[in-house]
Amino acid sequence: MKKKIYVKFSGGLGNQMFQYAFLLMLEKKYPSYEIKAEVSYYLKKNFSTIELEEVLGIELTKQTFFESLKYGDFLAKVCFILFSKQLFQRRKNRILERDYMNAKIKNHSLLSGYWQSENFFKECEEVIRQKMTLPSPQDEKSKEYLKDIEESFSVSVHVRRGDYLSGNNPSYFVDLSETQYYKNAIDYIRDNYTNCKFFVFSDDIDWCKKKFTGEDFLFVDGNSKKDAWKDIYLMSKCKANIVANSSFSWWGAYLGQKNFVLAPSYLGAEFEKSHPNYYPENWIKIEC
Repeated sequence: MKKKIYVKFSGGLGNQMFQYAFLLMLEKKYPSYEIKAEVSYYLKKNFSTIELEEVLGIELTKQTFFESLKYGDFLAKVCFILFSKQLFQRRKNRILERDYMNAKIKNHSLLSGYWQSENFFKECEEVIRQKMTLPSPQDEKSKEYLKDIEESFSVSVHVRRGDYLSGNNPSYFVDLSETQYYKNAIDYIRDNYTNCKFFVFSDDIDWCKKKFTGEDFLFVDGNSKKDAWKDIYLMSKCKANIVANSSFSWWGAYLGQKNFVLAPSYLGAEFEKSHPNYYPENWIKIEC
């Protein structure tokens, strides 16, 4: 019987894609182990499906109920739901992302983190791109956007506001919409290319319509919640990308194999501390 390693999955589609990329790397690095997904996070959230599986058609090999009780976070989630207390927070077999490089992987290790850096899975890039091929949207609106993207020097501009403006997030993430980042990035494109068309993607498209003015801007809306993956697909088809500090546009740029991607030079002290090397080295850093 094969020994097992578990990768904890949490968050939405962008985070799941990072965790799945890390899982694929582990499969390559530890061929004698069976690598399984630990998905108890979704018990607390009452999710009936995991977006990664639904969108990409990937069938994760998940922990069994018994494995979740003994080696995963299932019991902790049950305690949280029943008693509003996070018991059994850290199991002795858990390896956190920050400790991974110096940790000894053994049978039933539970690897917990977001793994938001190409450095965690760069050696299996080809497999990742193959496994994470997004389906082409079949709705008429997406087809129209795609036609415009293919027929122009298309540049995606992703602006994330929403939850970045509330709770503890403002102290953790830089609100790029309130910096000079987008102006500097758009100026960089215009200085180096002609006949550009900027396709704006955002969770606050009304704000963007006030911020970005001109005939060369097109605002992509209508893809929210279960259809949000269509924005990643459309961003990946653009010829260049201006990304936000978001896993969403990270994957839109990464899957596109573009000539260049523009990314912010600063993401916030707390974010950079917990996510070093967030952007690939060949992405062009733009001052904020």
